[in-house]
Amino acid sequence: MKNIIIVAPILSGQGGTETVIKKVLKRFDKKSQFNVKLLLLGEPPKKDWLKDIDEKQLIICESHNKILRIFWFVRFLLTEHINDLIIINTQLIHIAHLVKGIFKRDFLIYSWIHFSLDNSNTVNLTYLKEADKHLAISSGIKKQLINLEISPRNIELIYNPISTNLKKIKRSQDGVFRFLYMGRVEYNHQKNVELLLRSLTTLEGNWLLVIIGDGDDVKKCKKLADELGIKDRIVWKGWKSFPWSTLDEIDALVLPSNYEGLPMVLLEALSYGIPCVSTDCPTGPEDIIEDKYNGRLVKMNEPVDLSDKMRWIMKNLNELKEETLKSSINKFYDDNYFERLENIFSEMND
Repeated sequence: MKNIIIVAPILSGQGGTETVIKKVLKRFDKKSQFNVKLLLLGEPPKKDWLKDIDEKQLIICESHNKILRIFWFVRFLLTEHINDLIIINTQLIHIAHLVKGIFKRDFLIYSWIHFSLDNSNTVNLTYLKEADKHLAISSGIKKQLINLEISPRNIELIYNPISTNLKKIKRSQDGVFRFLYMGRVEYNHQKNVELLLRSLTTLEGNWLLVIIGDGDDVKKCKKLADELGIKDRIVWKGWKSFPWSTLDEIDALVLPSNYEGLPMVLLEALSYGIPCVSTDCPTGPEDIIEDKYNGRLVKMNEPVDLSDKMRWIMKNLNELKEETLKSSINKFYDDNYFERLENIFSEMND
């Protein structure tokens, strides 16, 4: 049996990374040939996302001291039988690389980075190159790895998994076109809600924006909406544990991000038959959205272009059939994803 450890720092429990990790753990909780566990270096602030994971698959260092967590991690690497490490943080890749070299351990180190390498302050490119192999969740990240002079032979393009959805989210019946933004509310950092709000000022027609998410910039974004004169056309729902279950009518999803890894919210929307408008940011949207087929791609930091693409969706919604939208992401659905991942697991450390 192969012992495969997914290693992560403290995770909030609210992001797409956690969704994917949880899905991988649940998939392999009873797969006898792969013993897959999650090692968390730090106690998560929210543990709800862990509650239905098998306790035997969880290893949590609960120390609040960063130095003690590092020593704990080193001891774990030296005392446990490990075939492969899949690590989502470059500092932890560096520690594992040092332990492997100094103490002559034979485990393989895989990087599994969930953000664009060019835009995340948490990615140390020198440390990243110390991994033996790399799991790329988008073609953009694969290109970035190759640009770092990492051999394509050591890169596996795996994407992220999404489940098929039987639930119906209706399109609006009252003549009001409902756009959805779902994610962290950040003014102009990664998620760039400012761009979305400014684009709405030139969008004609009877529309409403529903925002599901929370963050430090909520008050700042609400203030901007007030200044722009659109506050009465925005519904702020806050953070929801199961956001899609709270929605009855949505016509399109909008993602105004400056950068991503592989934005799960686009896949989730399309799995419900909801078209998407997204910035063509590095990385991820280009793998998901086929322009004018299941949504629209928008030039970076161009509020007029975003407004134009939202207007196009409003005008052409009836041409975007739900079943076509759902089938447009076939390569991401669970069965196809896990077939790829099982093949990779089988080849690890052979």
